[in-house]
Amino acid sequence: MGQPKALLTLPSGERLAERQSRVLREAGCARAVVVLGAEAERIAAELRGVEIVVHSDWARGRFSSLQAGLRAGRGADGFLILPVDIAGIRAATLGALLAAAESSGAPALRPRHVGVPGRVLWIRADLAQELLAEPARDIRVDERLAAVEAYVDCDDPAIHRNINTPNEWTTFISEITGQN
Repeated sequence: MGQPKALLTLPSGERLAERQSRVLREAGCARAVVVLGAEAERIAAELRGVEIVVHSDWARGRFSSLQAGLRAGRGADGFLILPVDIAGIRAATLGALLAAAESSGAPALRPRHVGVPGRVLWIRADLAQELLAEPARDIRVDERLAAVEAYVDCDDPAIHRNINTPNEWTTFISEITGQN
């Protein structure tokens, strides 16, 4: 990307990590934390209005970063995990996932659009404790949870988004500003 994804700037001036944190709160999350690893001090200095957890052992992989976020939320009933690069997801989509979590007995939920699961994940507190007990190795959480997760259908294609290149970011910005 040429810069940390958390610092990508929307036309409004809001940074991507700030937006994701705001959308989580708008959806009904009591708390939203942004886990930072590489370049944490520099990134944290540029973000406003977000709670930050610095994961100094970030080089161990994404799973260890997830564990850092889960540790920061001890005592929560559940956890909504939103990767920063799922740009444009709607608060209503996340709110529907949280509402389903209250009525579902599933230990893990994902939104699903046109039959394809998204990259957002909600997990119950007991499942979070299981994940925290695992060694901090780089495992694929989606593979680890596939047998226990359920799905909530939605009409939000952004659940599949994964911004990894400057071109993908430019395309996304063009979509939200109506420029082609």
